[in-house]
Amino acid sequence: MRFWPLLLAAVLACQTRSEKRADRNDAAPAPAAAVRPLGWLAVGAGGVPGDYQISIAQDLGLARAVLPGPGKVLFGSGPGASVARARETAPSGDALVQALGELLAPRAGRQDEFVPAPLSIDLPAEPKLLEVELQRQLSVPTSAPLVLWVAGHGENQSLAMWPQTQLLAGQLVSWLQAKKAGRSVAVVLTTCFSGSFDSMVFQAGDPKRGPSRATQCGLFASTHDLPADGCDPNPDRRKQEGYGIHALNALRRRDRAGRLDPSIDSDGDGRISLLEAHSRARIVSQSANVPTTTSERYLREVARKVGKGAKVELPEERAVIAGLARRLGLPAADLATLGVRAETELRGFESRIAALAKDFQAAKLVEDSTYKQAAGELLARWPVLDDPWHPAYQATLARERAAIQEHLARSSSYSANRRAVLRVSELDAAQWKLRTEAAPWENLVRAVRTLRLAETLAARGGPQWKHYRALLQCERAVPRAP
Repeated sequence: MRFWPLLLAAVLACQTRSEKRADRNDAAPAPAAAVRPLGWLAVGAGGVPGDYQISIAQDLGLARAVLPGPGKVLFGSGPGASVARARETAPSGDALVQALGELLAPRAGRQDEFVPAPLSIDLPAEPKLLEVELQRQLSVPTSAPLVLWVAGHGENQSLAMWPQTQLLAGQLVSWLQAKKAGRSVAVVLTTCFSGSFDSMVFQAGDPKRGPSRATQCGLFASTHDLPADGCDPNPDRRKQEGYGIHALNALRRRDRAGRLDPSIDSDGDGRISLLEAHSRARIVSQSANVPTTTSERYLREVARKVGKGAKVELPEERAVIAGLARRLGLPAADLATLGVRAETELRGFESRIAALAKDFQAAKLVEDSTYKQAAGELLARWPVLDDPWHPAYQATLARERAAIQEHLARSSSYSANRRAVLRVSELDAAQWKLRTEAAPWENLVRAVRTLRLAETLAARGGPQWKHYRALLQCERAVPRAP
């Protein structure tokens, strides 16, 4: 019987707690916490730690310093994430293991070291977290535009995201064009093939459905079919030529070295817009980048041929044309003459790049065939060497080290593979060098055509010209705190 008082007390306690919960449930719900308006979101695009070269973190750190806040950084695995940095000294380690790795499991960046990101990070770069942050910010009633700045890695129509996932162009378009999205958004993508996201200019990303009704625009480091510079494990900012280092410094009216440069303000209004910063990167970057914008994509959709034109004020485009003409040593000329000269030069580069691409593909075939022969001979004798996690790997390596070293030293197929790998590397570097030399010519060709198409559309007038001007207004946003 001595347990009954305890049982009764327990029942009464449970009833009391239940009543308290009921009281709380019956009470009026607390008002939802107001969303803190942000001026920007900065995202590091990568799926694994090796994707996060230190220059990406440096660019986002510069974005945090330059863009008027408050803002949030989504990067890698979140606070405490690591970045890949090139070693200052020669790599140490087992030379035989390194040789086996280069043959059996080649991997870019293997000699890099991982260090804490030099960046204050708020959240992991996960698609769902970005979606939540965007939904919150797009519903904020403010006239200040939201800047979404993304640096890192991308493919055609996708961005690499943490962990080992992707953000597709269609997903981002659906978020930006959601019914509750009333705030103006300027998206800046500095990734490879970033221009493939320019479909955001159309409703649901489909040109057949007409222009998007949402107030959104994009500025991209490259066209849909070209890679971009900007993912560098070398922390020396003087050696970096990505879009971000030029555009972000331009937003504070400075060149990449930090020197004031009044010429960046192409319209002379005393402020630097996103489009002016974008234009600066087009003029001065010593890279293979060919930047583009949503207004360019829309213009080429609705005015496909140059026709009778009317004079238009596009100070950014005129600044690009004048700046690139000076850089390339071209004499003063009318737009048509300048365009013909630039197109002629560009065709020459494209022909040489195409020839190199054929040589590169042929070299890749040789590399593949010599790899199969060399790896086959090696694994026929030591089957576990392509699996360093195999329980017999360490014992095999210790017992057979001398024999493996002798095999590699004497193997003609291994030597042939090493030569083939070197040839592929040389041709890849040669292609990139040619693309870098061709880029200012292609940027000039595009700028001249953009200006002439804009003149054609202006002469036609109507809603398409009006929408083009609205896109320019969005791209000309001057970042400011909400």
